[in-house]
Amino acid sequence: MNILKNVTLLCIDCYNYSTAVIALQKSMAKIGFAKVKFLTDIEMEVEGVIVVKIPRINSKEEYSEFCIKQLYKYFDTEYVMVVQHDGYVICGEAWNDCFLEYDYTAPKWTYTDGKNVGCGGASLRSKVLQYILGTDDFIFASDPEDQAIGRLYRDYLIKKYDIKFATEDVADMFGYELNAP
Repeated sequence: MNILKNVTLLCIDCYNYSTAVIALQKSMAKIGFAKVKFLTDIEMEVEGVIVVKIPRINSKEEYSEFCIKQLYKYFDTEYVMVVQHDGYVICGEAWNDCFLEYDYTAPKWTYTDGKNVGCGGASLRSKVLQYILGTDDFIFASDPEDQAIGRLYRDYLIKKYDIKFATEDVADMFGYELNAP
């Protein structure tokens, strides 16, 4: 099993509690992480998981706001792997250290305009990227948050901060959303 000493596995969920925990557990069974965190609005204990109580997130818009403007405050490793109740690690053997060469690595979408990397539901993000998103006053939360990062602010992030988005080939190695692996 790969052990990622500089990556926190993190899930944010205030609705799908049990399936979110299952997604974390499935991911933990495939890859070892420096830390595993579940950010949620209720008190609970989950073995091997640091549960952090946050104010309730009531909508997709609030989730996007949190991911863009607050997420950087909740991890201290060089990277965070964000998973969701329906997006998680399914094949730990597919891990490649080249994923860590980018600030944002995620499965591809089906756009054909060069802004095709993506899907935030199972994504790897650098602390640098998340800090910039949270502190740059030009960047406003937009729903969905992965579209804001991967499309709306992509050119700005590249030009102003030299943020590196994974190539489509690397995105295909990392995971999938709409296209079969």
